[in-house]
Amino acid sequence: SNNIKNRLDYNNILWLDLSFNIITDISIDLLKILTNLTTLYLHANKISKLSNIKNFIKNINNPNEIKLKSLSMYGNPIEESKHYKKYILYHLPTLTQFDSSLVTKQDRKLVEVWSQTYRKVLNPEEED
Repeated sequence: SNNIKNRLDYNNILWLDLSFNIITDISIDLLKILTNLTTLYLHANKISKLSNIKNFIKNINNPNEIKLKSLSMYGNPIEESKHYKKYILYHLPTLTQFDSSLVTKQDRKLVEVWSQTYRKVLNPEEED
Protein backbone atom coordinates (compact mmCIF):
# COMPACT_ATOMS: atom_id res chain seq x y z
CA SER A 1 0.00 0.00 0.00
CA ASN A 2 1.11 3.57 -0.59
CA ASN A 3 -0.01 4.82 2.77
CA ILE A 4 2.71 6.76 4.59
CA LYS A 5 2.57 4.61 7.72
CA ASN A 6 3.54 1.51 5.72
CA ARG A 7 6.29 3.32 3.83
CA LEU A 8 7.87 5.12 6.76
CA ASP A 9 11.11 3.69 8.12
CA TYR A 10 11.10 4.85 11.75
CA ASN A 11 14.80 4.04 12.08
CA ASN A 12 15.63 6.85 9.67
CA ILE A 13 13.92 9.59 11.68
CA LEU A 14 16.63 11.58 13.44
CA TRP A 15 14.89 14.91 13.98
CA LEU A 16 11.23 15.56 14.81
CA ASP A 17 9.52 18.91 15.30
CA LEU A 18 6.17 18.65 17.10
CA SER A 19 6.22 22.22 18.42
CA PHE A 20 3.08 24.42 18.28
CA ASN A 21 0.67 21.48 18.09
CA ILE A 22 -1.47 21.84 21.25
CA ILE A 23 -0.06 18.50 22.51
CA THR A 24 -1.08 17.89 26.13
CA ASP A 25 0.35 14.44 26.76
CA ILE A 26 3.05 12.15 25.40
CA SER A 27 1.69 8.81 26.46
CA ILE A 28 3.46 6.72 23.84
CA ASP A 29 6.93 5.28 24.08
CA LEU A 30 8.17 7.59 21.36
CA LEU A 31 11.83 6.87 21.99
CA LYS A 32 11.25 3.11 21.66
CA ILE A 33 9.59 3.61 18.27
CA LEU A 34 12.00 6.25 16.95
CA THR A 35 15.17 4.49 18.06
CA ASN A 36 17.61 6.82 16.27
CA LEU A 37 15.93 10.09 17.16
CA THR A 38 18.55 12.66 18.20
CA THR A 39 16.51 15.89 18.26
CA LEU A 40 12.92 16.40 19.45
CA TYR A 41 11.12 19.73 19.54
CA LEU A 42 8.04 19.80 21.76
CA HIS A 43 8.09 23.50 22.66
CA ALA A 44 5.00 25.70 22.71
CA ASN A 45 2.51 22.93 23.38
CA LYS A 46 0.11 22.37 26.31
CA ILE A 47 2.04 19.78 28.34
CA SER A 48 1.28 20.76 31.93
CA LYS A 49 2.33 17.99 34.35
CA LEU A 50 5.25 15.64 34.85
CA SER A 51 2.75 12.78 34.72
CA ASN A 52 1.91 13.82 31.12
CA ILE A 53 5.42 12.86 30.03
CA LYS A 54 6.00 9.95 32.40
CA ASN A 55 5.45 7.20 29.80
CA PHE A 56 7.61 9.04 27.31
CA ILE A 57 10.66 8.83 29.55
CA LYS A 58 10.07 6.27 32.29
CA ASN A 59 9.43 3.24 30.09
CA ILE A 60 12.95 3.33 28.69
CA ASN A 61 14.69 0.05 29.55
CA ASN A 62 18.23 1.37 29.25
CA PRO A 63 18.45 5.18 29.19
CA ASN A 64 22.01 5.05 27.87
CA GLU A 65 20.82 3.35 24.68
CA ILE A 66 18.69 6.38 23.85
CA LYS A 67 20.22 8.51 21.11
CA LEU A 68 18.27 11.66 21.98
CA LYS A 69 20.74 14.53 22.43
CA SER A 70 18.54 17.60 22.12
CA LEU A 71 15.07 18.20 23.56
CA SER A 72 13.08 21.40 23.72
CA MET A 73 9.95 21.73 25.84
CA TYR A 74 9.99 25.41 26.75
CA GLY A 75 6.72 27.28 26.34
CA ASN A 76 4.71 24.45 27.91
CA PRO A 77 2.90 24.95 31.24
CA ILE A 78 5.12 22.15 32.65
CA GLU A 79 7.94 24.72 32.80
CA GLU A 80 6.30 26.01 35.99
CA SER A 81 6.80 22.63 37.68
CA LYS A 82 9.42 22.85 40.42
CA HIS A 83 11.24 19.66 39.37
CA TYR A 84 10.76 19.95 35.60
CA LYS A 85 14.34 20.32 34.39
CA LYS A 86 15.89 17.91 36.89
CA TYR A 87 13.21 15.29 36.23
CA ILE A 88 13.88 15.38 32.49
CA LEU A 89 17.68 15.38 32.84
CA TYR A 90 17.55 12.53 35.36
CA HIS A 91 15.54 10.29 33.01
CA LEU A 92 17.40 11.28 29.85
CA PRO A 93 21.12 11.05 30.66
CA THR A 94 22.08 11.29 26.98
CA LEU A 95 20.80 14.86 26.60
CA THR A 96 23.49 17.39 25.79
CA GLN A 97 21.04 20.20 25.04
CA PHE A 98 17.78 20.95 26.82
CA ASP A 99 15.49 23.92 26.16
CA SER A 100 18.14 25.59 23.98
CA SER A 101 20.85 25.42 26.66
CA LEU A 102 23.82 23.10 26.89
CA VAL A 103 23.61 20.50 29.64
CA THR A 104 26.72 21.02 31.75
CA LYS A 105 28.66 18.75 34.12
CA GLN A 106 27.35 20.99 36.91
CA ASP A 107 23.76 20.31 35.77
CA ARG A 108 24.47 16.58 35.93
CA LYS A 109 25.94 16.87 39.44
CA LEU A 110 22.90 18.83 40.64
CA VAL A 111 20.58 16.21 39.12
CA GLU A 112 22.46 13.43 40.90
CA VAL A 113 22.08 15.12 44.29
CA TRP A 114 18.45 15.99 43.52
CA SER A 115 17.66 12.40 42.54
CA GLN A 116 18.80 11.16 45.94
CA THR A 117 16.82 13.83 47.76
CA TYR A 118 13.65 13.51 45.68
CA ARG A 119 13.43 9.76 45.31
CA LYS A 120 9.68 10.01 46.04
CA VAL A 121 9.12 12.40 43.13
CA LEU A 122 10.90 9.97 40.82
CA ASN A 123 9.18 6.86 42.16
CA PRO A 124 5.86 7.88 43.69
CA GLU A 125 4.80 4.23 43.93
CA GLU A 126 7.54 3.51 46.47
CA GLU A 127 6.51 3.38 50.11
CA ASP A 128 8.71 3.69 53.19
